[in-house]
Amino acid sequence: MMDSRHKALLDEVRRRIELATDDPKVLNRDGKTSWRGPRVRGAVERRADDGPALVNYIRGVLRKRESEGWNALREAGRLQYSFEDMVANPPDQRIAGLFSDDDRELARRLLSSKPSASAGRGWRARLAGARRHLRRGFRPWRSEGR
Repeated sequence: MMDSRHKALLDEVRRRIELATDDPKVLNRDGKTSWRGPRVRGAVERRADDGPALVNYIRGVLRKRESEGWNALREAGRLQYSFEDMVANPPDQRIAGLFSDDDRELARRLLSSKPSASAGRGWRARLAGARRHLRRGFRPWRSEGR
């Protein structure tokens, strides 16, 4: 089920993926080839007709301890293409309403964390931030509005 909010989210997610894949500075782990994001593309497309599932996927990405896409964007200095940036700085009010204040706070914290010296270390900061978030009582399985 896709309402206008979920459609706006899907369009924005696809736009950010395209920006990242078209940017020659965003590279794979090998540092030589362009990042293409087949797993993230597949995950998004599998949820293209299910708006709530897409929102939950994005929330899961925020809490993931390691992400090749995040590392590629960070190393390229292109975090403005990240899902974290989309949640922290929603380009559309319809998208803003899909995420909680906790989601936005976590996304902002991830974006402001000190850049890693290498892609292999970027997940440590994300994991530490997510653990702090969980210690404060966040439960990812608790639905909004319940």
